[in-house]
Amino acid sequence: MEKSSDFHGKREALIEKKYNVDEIQQRILNGDGGSWIKEPYDAEAIYYQAQ
Repeated sequence: MEKSSDFHGKREALIEKKYNVDEIQQRILNGDGGSWIKEPYDAEAIYYQAQ
């Protein structure tokens, strides 16, 4: 296991390799109920939690 901040950093690096992040207008994050997904790193993200 790793810290959620390390995971977020790796995810962001992969996104930046594929997409021009300056052009991203909206982010939607899906989750399974884990509290880590809402840790404040992107205040404008829309969160969706599966029920």
